[in-house]
Amino acid sequence: MEAAPLRLCRARGSSGAEKRGIIRRLKAGWHRGDRLLCLDWTLLRLFPPLRATWALKGTQAVVPITGRNAKRVLFGAIDLGSARRMVLIRHRAGQANAQAFLRALRRRYRRAGWLWLLSDRASAHTAPQTQALADRLRIRFVWLPRQAPELSPMDQLWRELKRLVGLVSGKILLANSLFGGAVKVSSAFRL
Repeated sequence: MEAAPLRLCRARGSSGAEKRGIIRRLKAGWHRGDRLLCLDWTLLRLFPPLRATWALKGTQAVVPITGRNAKRVLFGAIDLGSARRMVLIRHRAGQANAQAFLRALRRRYRRAGWLWLLSDRASAHTAPQTQALADRLRIRFVWLPRQAPELSPMDQLWRELKRLVGLVSGKILLANSLFGGAVKVSSAFRL
C-alpha cells in the first residue's frame, strides 16, 4: 500500500507529562535491537458516508446506493525507525484478529529484540489474553495519551486512505449513475 508522505505535527492538547512518561519508559527498558512501532486499526468502508453531492440546477440529485456496503478492518503498524508499514486486512475487528496481527508483526520482525508498540487503549489491545500473548512474543505496549490522534502516524495514514477511497468510490457511483451500473465495484476494489 502506497501512502502519502508522513508529516509530523506539534501535539495539541496532549499532556506534556504523559509524553515525557512515554519517553522515560522507552529509555529505561530499551535494548539494542529493539524496534519502535506505532499500531492502530481502522474500519474502512467501500462507500463512506456521503458528505456532499451535486446535480444540475433544477434537477433532483441521484444518490445511488448498493444495498450492501463492503467493509474491512485494517490493522496497521509503522516502524518509526524505517517508516516501513505493515497492514493486515480482516473482515472483523476483535481480540482474535488483533492477536493475529501481533503474531504477524513478530514474524516480520523475528530477528528484533523487543517490539515496542505505541498504541491506544482499545479493548482488543488491553485484554488479558492479548497482553499475555504480547509478553510471550516479546512485545510491549506503550499507551498513548487519550484523545491524542496527532501523536499516532497511523491515524494520519488512515485519514489519507479513507480520503482516497472516498474519491474513488464517488467516481464509481457517478459512473454507475451515468452508465447504468456498468462499473463493477468488485473489479474496482480487491478487499
